Amino acid sequence: MKKTINLLSLAFIATIILSACSSKNDDKKAETTADGSQTTTSEPSKPHKYPFEKGIIYQKVTAVGMDMPTTVYVDKWGEWEATEMTMEIMGQKSHTLKIVKGNDVWDIDMEKKTGQHYTQSAMTGYQGLDLENLDMSKLTDEAKKMIERLRIEFTGEEEYLGYKCKKMVMKGKDMQVNMEMLMCGNMTMKMKGKAMGFETSMEVTKIDKTAPPADKFEVPAGVTMADGK
Repeated sequence: MKKTINLLSLAFIATIILSACSSKNDDKKAETTADGSQTTTSEPSKPHKYPFEKGIIYQKVTAVGMDMPTTVYVDKWGEWEATEMTMEIMGQKSHTLKIVKGNDVWDIDMEKKTGQHYTQSAMTGYQGLDLENLDMSKLTDEAKKMIERLRIEFTGEEEYLGYKCKKMVMKGKDMQVNMEMLMCGNMTMKMKGKAMGFETSMEVTKIDKTAPPADKFEVPAGVTMADGK
């Protein structure tokens, strides 16, 4: 079971790496001039992970020949995110929940009622990158190595579920990754190909732009958490 889930995580390298493409917003900043007056200027903020502030994303995921229904709950433009996945292997059920709130992450096994809490920087999570205008000098060594190992090519555009998306191909021979992807800004709409030699696919089937339940971003009652990782 654990091995299969790890393989699925490797298959989603593309989603992690591409969790920031080119959706940018301007923050207003007040500056005081020499004569004491104030002017307002705009400067780019960190790209939003999703093109909407709040919502629920329904995904059809298949990996290692198994269906894994997945629901992603989004708040604060993706600064808060909860991913819930269920699957069954040889009669054994798996139900996982991953909560991300800023730099804090909680990985939870809902069947065993156990979990682990850890922190990651935005750069470690590859959020806030603009792959089409990438400044390698600003990346961590880990990020540089990962991006250099994956050859990323933009191959066109496509409209999907009412969103304008970019088509991409990602190939990494040493990582055994060969993925075709459809991205809307930083949101993966579709993904199909191989990771670690296993066929993997994901597609968003529905997006509900309503506020998700607040408790989706909290550790469920009865779960024993451990720090580390």
